[in-house]
Amino acid sequence: MACSIIAVWVIPQPASSTDPPQTIESDDPLVLQTGTWTNVDTANASGGSYLYSSGSANDTLILDFYGTSIEVIYVEDPNFGSFTVEIDNTAVRTVTATGTSTVFGMTADFTGLSEDTHTLHITGIQGTVAIDPFVAADFTHPWQTYNDAHANLMYHANS
Repeated sequence: MACSIIAVWVIPQPASSTDPPQTIESDDPLVLQTGTWTNVDTANASGGSYLYSSGSANDTLILDFYGTSIEVIYVEDPNFGSFTVEIDNTAVRTVTATGTSTVFGMTADFTGLSEDTHTLHITGIQGTVAIDPFVAADFTHPWQTYNDAHANLMYHANS
């Protein structure tokens, strides 16, 4: 009996500079959650909800993306703590989400990245934090299914 192996590679292509920024909601399946995160519904959040951490050091959100910039949108509140942002296993900023009142739409911008695949980690380091969406000017997720306008497909079969 003959055995066939079929492999399909999806090669991400950078988005055009004229493409609008892409919003990736924090509860999107593209965002890997570790630890304990709670989805909180509110009309104040992008997409109608945000993710709220348990306050554990194990609470991390991970997003793989292809692009030169990423924006982390979070909620500021008197009861919130802080989180670290890592890009490609390098801590690039600690964000304090403690504020005098509840404010949605706070931003932490990360620009000047190489035009390549990157991994973003958001990890709570003190208290609870609330993460809303991620916004990328030239977002392409390296492992998602692409339509023909944004990907080159290569097919290889052995028979």
